[in-house]
Amino acid sequence: MRKLAAHKYLTVSQLVRLKVGIRNRVYEALKKLIDAKLVKFADYKALLRYGKQLERIHFLTPKGATLLVENTPNLHYDNIRYPKSATTLFTHDYFHRVSTINTQICIFEWLSNHSFDLIRYDTYFDVIGSRKKHQKEPMHAVTRIEFGNGHFLDPDSIVIYQKPMRKAQILLIEVYNGRDAKRVIEQLRKHVYTVKHGLAASKYQLEVVTKVCCTFEHESNLQAVLKRVEIDPYFQFDGIEDYFFLGLHENVMKSFETAFVNLHGKNVLASEI
Repeated sequence: MRKLAAHKYLTVSQLVRLKVGIRNRVYEALKKLIDAKLVKFADYKALLRYGKQLERIHFLTPKGATLLVENTPNLHYDNIRYPKSATTLFTHDYFHRVSTINTQICIFEWLSNHSFDLIRYDTYFDVIGSRKKHQKEPMHAVTRIEFGNGHFLDPDSIVIYQKPMRKAQILLIEVYNGRDAKRVIEQLRKHVYTVKHGLAASKYQLEVVTKVCCTFEHESNLQAVLKRVEIDPYFQFDGIEDYFFLGLHENVMKSFETAFVNLHGKNVLASEI
């Protein structure tokens, strides 16, 4: 339940990765929690990939969140992540959401392995505002970075962490599935604007330079983006290699620390970003 509170949505495979237990034990524990109405799940039987049925997505219920707060010292509802709406089926972005959470798990592991302190972790599927029309603040992703005049950027995740004896750092995380290099470049141009104008740091009232980490499902897409960046005028400024980092998702799953290259294709260590 604590892992669900931290990540909001988890599959059995992700719970196993988080060392909750071996697969059979995780299934048994989830069944008990579901029967007790502490956990719910969204099923995706209608969706197939490579001929295989997709895993269920599990999440805490309000009853589960209440029980966790009542039995965990110094834990507040604000620190528990669970869907407040009954609308939990996200068929249109199942693969992207699972990949985003996989990346989050890898980042948490990386932070722990390098003794970094996690200050904040926001994701695009956490929202604020109201669904009602004509409200002062319409519903939008908590990660939204406003540019003004109706323009904005919604990163997949924003992680704020602190190295020992140093200032807090901000990483904007993008998770790219598919092979659409043009769409990636268009979004990264917005990131260039965000980095140059310090908009992410301003959002969290910090004085620090923002870095951007992107993960790719396909090596071909990653390489296509690197080639386009070489000639795209948006990316032609000194030191850009110090702000943008690209990695293959399968390598991130093995080691977030060693998965990335900069925009010149040079290998970098995440702990030195």
